[in-house]
Order: sequence, then C-alpha cells, then structure tokens
Amino acid sequence: MNDGIQIQEYIFKLIKNQLPENVKIADYISDLLDISIDSSYRRLRGETLLDIGELFVLCKHFKISLESLQGNEVVNFRYKALPADDTSLPAYMNGILNEMKMIASVAQKHIVFTAEDLPIFHYFNYNLLTAFKLYYWNKSILNSPQFRDKKFHPDLIDAGLLKTAKEIYELYIKIPSTEIWTLDTIQVVLKQIEFYWESGLFDSPELALAVCGELGDMLKTVQQDATLGTKERHQSADKNYTLYLSEVTIGNNCIQVNMNDVRMIYFSFNTFNSMSTNNHAFCEETNLWIKNMISKSTQISGVSEKMRHQFFNQLHKQLQTLVHKIQS
Repeated sequence: MNDGIQIQEYIFKLIKNQLPENVKIADYISDLLDISIDSSYRRLRGETLLDIGELFVLCKHFKISLESLQGNEVVNFRYKALPADDTSLPAYMNGILNEMKMIASVAQKHIVFTAEDLPIFHYFNYNLLTAFKLYYWNKSILNSPQFRDKKFHPDLIDAGLLKTAKEIYELYIKIPSTEIWTLDTIQVVLKQIEFYWESGLFDSPELALAVCGELGDMLKTVQQDATLGTKERHQSADKNYTLYLSEVTIGNNCIQVNMNDVRMIYFSFNTFNSMSTNNHAFCEETNLWIKNMISKSTQISGVSEKMRHQFFNQLHKQLQTLVHKIQS
C-alpha cells in the first residue's frame, strides 16, 4: 500500500471519530467536498486519491494538522487569538460551545484538565462569577474601550454571553473528565478579585463579597462532585468525574481531549488565547506527561474523604482571607 492511501485512510479514521454516530461519513464527505456519493465512497475505499484541494478542505474543517500526517518533528498548532473588538468574546464563547458540542456528540469521550487556574467550565455555572470573569477579560486583557471607565457590575455583561456560558457548563457536566488541582489552583481568581477590589473597580463592597460568595459556592459544588464521583445530579448518573490533588506545581493549563481514537491537546496562554494540535507524537508525549502528573498525585474523588475535606477546607480558608480583607 502506498503512502498516499495510508495517509488517506488515517484522515478518514480521524474524521469518522469526530462525527456523531448517526452521521454517515460518506454523506458528510459528499456534502463537504461537493462530490457525488459514489465519488465519496471511492475515496473512502482508497480507489481514488484525494486531490490537494480536497485534502486542504478536510484538514481545515476537521482541524487535522498536515504535519501530523507526515510524522516529522514539526508540530502544527491551531492558534485562536482574541482581537480587541465587540465581537471577540461572543466568538470566543461560541467557539468553546461548538467544540463542546462536538466532543459531547461522539460515543467515547474524555477531558483531562491540568489546572494551574480553576477550569473555566466551573465558573460558567454561576452568573455573577461568570460576569466577573468576562468583565475582567474585557477590561484587563482585551482593553475593550466600552469597559475602560466602568466599574464592575453584572449589568455590563450581555445576557447572551451568560446564556452561552451556561450551555457550555451543561455540556461539560455530561462529558467524563479528570482534573488535577493544586493548593494554588484558586490563587489566580483570588488575585483578580483582590486586585479589582484594591483598585476600586467594584461597584460596591457588597458586590465584591457576592462574587466571593459564588466562588465559595462553586468550591462546594466541586467538592460534592468529587465526593459523588459525578458532575450530574440524578440517581442514574454515571461516575464521570475524577479529581486529583497534586503537590507538584503544574505550570500551565493543559486540556487533553480524547474522542474515540482521536486525541487533541489544548494549551492556554495570555489568559485565554489557545493553541491546539492533534499531532500524534506530540499528543502521546503530552499524554505521558499527564500520566506522570497523575502518578505523583492523590485521587480525592470517591476516595480519600479526609484528604478531600482537608483540601477544600484549605481552599475555603484562602477565600476567607480575601473576604476578611474586603470586610475590613
């Protein structure tokens, strides 16, 4: 079998693993490439090679890096940055929503999150906490002109963004996931709240305390999820949540997404810009790094009740230190 056919088979394997079970790959390829069903089947069987234009369309649509097909040492990352304009955050949030829908649609899926900062999904269960994060991103990261002279108030945030955030969270709780936290994982958001409080950017002390209150509620929810071993709250819920405590500094937010036989790696930088790749060698190396992190961590979901209780108590104490500072 020649290399072209092998690459083509590999591409279609990646594509099939991304499609929902009820979608026929031949029909999807036919529509995407604007070719007949018969032509689609000939490509799937390897009787006809994809031309360069078709290869580009498929790789772009399904986010398949060309370098991963070559097996060389160059790793291609898909780069998602946010321009500072009125459409950036809606586009960013909708991008997350669409990717979560794609992950949720496949039969076998799993998300692993090494959390230097609290995983973004947990914020999205709370409107005030979500509004604060979106305000922070707009004001301090994007330098959006409409937020330049505004103190934080939830009314500044578009209701559509809050709705999208909630939809993301609802998808997240249905997708099996593993998270690795440290005692410092909460520090990023605590420092953001503290900085804005000390800078006089909260509309009132009560509002700052309310944000802290929702952060406390979020920690209680995650603790309950860890206790039950699931993010879903119904009797027939499967065990779909594993939480580890690492005493080793993580160093970055890394998300590994497994969809059937496909693996994707996402890295965040500059707060919420992201890079992602499905390069096989890179994904495998990152997977080994994650496994090494887990081997040096302690599972505190479903087991280790005492350690889990002590861990979340320490997180709440860090939060209460900030609360006392705001109240003083």
